[in-house]
Amino acid sequence: MHRRSLHSSLPGTLAVRLVARVLSTLVVLCTLLAPSVGEAQNAKLRLERFGFDKLPDLKVYITYVEEDGTVIAGRQASDFKLQVDSIDQGAGRVITSFDQAKEPIFVVGVVQVGGAVDERVMSEVKGGLRRVNDAVGNTPGGRMGILSYADKTNRIIEFGTSTEVDAGIGKIALETEASESHMLDALRTAIDLLKQQEKGRRKLIILVSDGIDVNNEKKNFTEIGNRAQLGGIVIDTVGYNAFDASKLRNLQEMTKRCYGTDRVAKAPTEIGPKIDGIVDEIQKQYIVQFPLTIVGDDQDHLFQVTHEAGGKPVYSNTIQEKLLSKAPAGPAPPVKEKSKWWLYALIAAGVIGAIVIAMMLRKKPVEAAPTPAPQPGKPDAPAPRMSNKTVALEAAGDITMGWVMGLTGKYKDVTFKLKDRVVIGTAADCDIVIEDGFMSHRHCEIRKVEGGFKLVDLGATNGVIVNDKRIKEHFLVDNDNFRLGRSEFKFKSIFG
Repeated sequence: MHRRSLHSSLPGTLAVRLVARVLSTLVVLCTLLAPSVGEAQNAKLRLERFGFDKLPDLKVYITYVEEDGTVIAGRQASDFKLQVDSIDQGAGRVITSFDQAKEPIFVVGVVQVGGAVDERVMSEVKGGLRRVNDAVGNTPGGRMGILSYADKTNRIIEFGTSTEVDAGIGKIALETEASESHMLDALRTAIDLLKQQEKGRRKLIILVSDGIDVNNEKKNFTEIGNRAQLGGIVIDTVGYNAFDASKLRNLQEMTKRCYGTDRVAKAPTEIGPKIDGIVDEIQKQYIVQFPLTIVGDDQDHLFQVTHEAGGKPVYSNTIQEKLLSKAPAGPAPPVKEKSKWWLYALIAAGVIGAIVIAMMLRKKPVEAAPTPAPQPGKPDAPAPRMSNKTVALEAAGDITMGWVMGLTGKYKDVTFKLKDRVVIGTAADCDIVIEDGFMSHRHCEIRKVEGGFKLVDLGATNGVIVNDKRIKEHFLVDNDNFRLGRSEFKFKSIFG
């Protein structure tokens, strides 16, 4: 009896074991095939700026986040590779997080206090900004400012200590009667404040907004993003709009222009965690040192970083920057204070000498030689022409015709006559269409203005370089050279 029951249960036991083994195998396969932790399929790799104090190694500041803005941490230096002008420079040598580097950061929080903002939103915002303040306070020399906006911009605090900023956050108040939203004005103020801070340092604007401005055209957001980028400023946004999430698209366009990250909160309770993501971004930004295989030449080059570890490579944005030939000079060492009696004596002697010379000159003023009267029948002698280029231009009058001539590649010696307004880019609807993979669709325009022509950057990713300097606007002078992407041109003109 016992033996029969044992044999009858044996097939069922084998079936259970077989199923368990199959399930175990599937789990192992899923683990092997799944992407590693933190390796998002739509990760964003953001190249922000450079440091030249470790040459011949180049320091590159990189932020790596998932699609929702969550920071991807735990990467190794060898996971990143650097390209300069599409030439592979190899993998990183050393990697450090920003909080380990002990470098300062300057942050301005810009908070909407009108419109759809309520007490629940404000509570989340204040808590998040206090955590940002703690992170900024842990960076030596770091400072934070707070602005709020509705009908107008309120400067609550302009770069104070952690204690002062904490008190300022407490003063952020709702403006329920506000009828307009002037977000872009507040951002312009924040950019101006950050421009006044120490050059070469990390600068960040944190914007909490519903994405609406009284001038809600896309081009206005693009202009703000470009303005921030030219100032070395990153804008990170936390967008929340309970009524129309499509209004947040302009925030995305703006952040893209200045290498920022746009985060979207679908409920008030998500705003605090999204700001916490910015805190992680501040602390865990990667600083990677890459050994260069090329020598710096103080010329502009195109830089891009890729992340190679695990699955498909992720590419960063491209930045055009000068590759310095040597590290910039640091601050001069302090000089031991010495007695300055000799300096005071020298100053006194100089003052006495100046008085004596002045008295001698006053004794007998030199009379001006009389101007000879013109001879009858003879015209006045012409004034000598000045060799100064600017004077010559003014003497010639206004430009009556202008054109640009290609200097490189397939457009060498090709001329393009200028009209009152000419848009240059790769798009088919541009007035001058250039085939250049490093140019933007609508890269720049040349406008006829009073006295000549003005070259204007239309927000090109790689900028407009005139006479080896990046410009936003430039009044063109005859024989000016300018570079758009990899293509170079010369401006020529005829005066009336």
